[in-house]
Amino acid sequence: MKNRQGVILGIIGIWVIGMLGCSTTSSELGTGACSGYATGGGYKINICVSKVILPQGGSAVVMANVKDAQDNPVNYNTKGVTFASEWGGTFATASSINLGNCTTTYTAPSKEGQPSTVVDRITASYQGAVAWISVEVYKP
Repeated sequence: MKNRQGVILGIIGIWVIGMLGCSTTSSELGTGACSGYATGGGYKINICVSKVILPQGGSAVVMANVKDAQDNPVNYNTKGVTFASEWGGTFATASSINLGNCTTTYTAPSKEGQPSTVVDRITASYQGAVAWISVEVYKP
């Protein structure tokens, strides 16, 4: 039963990513998901992850999609998306926003004394718009 649920969630995750216009370069989309758009400061932002369950120290591709108030993709090189993690996960240098998309790689936290399973909230923010998504991080 558990494997069937995982397959169904994976298919739903891929469908959600496709329906929300979110794309990623990861070939491991089996458990990916998107947050849905959040608004603020005259912008809309959506965050997607290629995996929602990771081992400590594991990584996933994270992509933010940013639109202006007229629903046009934002295309700025000087103003970037800020990514953050509640549990201290780290992010590679994010790409510039190109046609509304900005990507980075998230590495799940692995700290001494960290519980065996935590839910890390990853946020993406741009000019007052903030979206978040949860990633489960487990001790292998």
